[in-house]
Amino acid sequence: MNKIYFGLLFLMLNNFFVIGQNKGAVSVEKTFYKNGLPSKEVWYSANKKIDSIKTYLIAGGLMELFYFDENGKLHGKCSQYSAENKLKTSWEFNHGKLLNRTDNFIDYNLKNKNIIERSLATAVKYGQIDGDNPDNRNALYARANALSALGNGILALNDFLLLKDIYEERKQLKDSAVLAEVYSRVGSAYSYYNESDKSIHYRMLAIKTNPKETRHWYNLGSYLSLGQRNFREGMHYLKEVLKIHPKHNFANWALGACYLELEQYDLAFKYVNLAFDNEAFLYKYGTGKSENDIRTVRGLAYHKLGKSELGMADLNEAIHINDKNSIAHAYLGIVYSDLGQKQKACEYFQKAKELAYDKKYPYREFQSFIEKACNSKEKLDDVPFIAVKDMSYIAPNPAVDFVEVFNFPYLDFSYQIFNINSRLIREGKSINSKVKVDGLPTGLYLLTINKEGKQETFRLLKN
Repeated sequence: MNKIYFGLLFLMLNNFFVIGQNKGAVSVEKTFYKNGLPSKEVWYSANKKIDSIKTYLIAGGLMELFYFDENGKLHGKCSQYSAENKLKTSWEFNHGKLLNRTDNFIDYNLKNKNIIERSLATAVKYGQIDGDNPDNRNALYARANALSALGNGILALNDFLLLKDIYEERKQLKDSAVLAEVYSRVGSAYSYYNESDKSIHYRMLAIKTNPKETRHWYNLGSYLSLGQRNFREGMHYLKEVLKIHPKHNFANWALGACYLELEQYDLAFKYVNLAFDNEAFLYKYGTGKSENDIRTVRGLAYHKLGKSELGMADLNEAIHINDKNSIAHAYLGIVYSDLGQKQKACEYFQKAKELAYDKKYPYREFQSFIEKACNSKEKLDDVPFIAVKDMSYIAPNPAVDFVEVFNFPYLDFSYQIFNINSRLIREGKSINSKVKVDGLPTGLYLLTINKEGKQETFRLLKN
């Protein structure tokens, strides 16, 4: 009974669940994005061996297609497609060995052109190494990172999981820093397909394995806040980074983006400006793929603080750097709408929609904006909008002894706590909105609260 209930919670939190479909000799596991569209399908043969993997773009459409032999090795012709449904990359494997890779075109922008070109060269250089051989671990690590930068998510995840097994089996203390880095990369690879609980699990393992490396704290904090919209939980880890490195560019950028979502525009501006102190560092060590980059964040913050001209300059520069930045287009629509220039606002909102803004960010307000600016009654497939500042949340999170629930209409309610393995760990009644968590082992949990048909579910991080 507990596992069934936990599965429902899992669906609510992640839009993730597993469906068994038996069509003769075939079954499939499906993962979903937050907008309800499928992110990944793993198909199995009758003997429960992996047969193929299909992944999908967040706005819909096939992204990757890989086939496997009876031993779980990549085999046959595999492919990856662009957002325009064009064949981007194709591979041919023979029982795990790469025979050839063909790139019909490469996606890059002004920020990540050098990274993409270097990554492609590395992927080609190490494409045919035997990943099962521990002696190849350094080359395998380089290849995995290159594949990740190129957006070859399934291949990157396979390589990182091979590395995880290699370093876990070695069990050498001197490898702890490398193993932690691998855990972090595995977590990032799972997040590519919204496999969020796996992603959080491995990011937390990275911190546990090498707690002195602040990059792992940043990776978890930025994913919780900007990836999963658990802003307050993620901001805890980001602020821990800044206690040690106050000028940490990535942590300052992420905090700026968080405060923008929380509509605290002065703080958003403060932190994102700190990130600007070394903008080149962000481009050198980042992926260059984020639409929510420092110019996009500062652009809207400028506007909300009454400096619309400066805001538009930042947003236009963000689009110049990456003309597929749907957030920058949407933000320019907001600026022009606030300034009373409806036609201009409509143009930017329509462009944002063409770039699948409403599919990528279904939790952001968009329906009312495009209706107002374009006099449109077209209904978008978005979810009801609730401002971040009005959402229910728990704090402190991570927690030690207790958590308190905020923005929930009741002070007293029933609660249940489940661990990552679906097991009911604790249940009871709150006391003045507080839930006791003392005695729980360190790790990731789900907390569900309920009263009079009103239910909320939260990820709980226990220190």
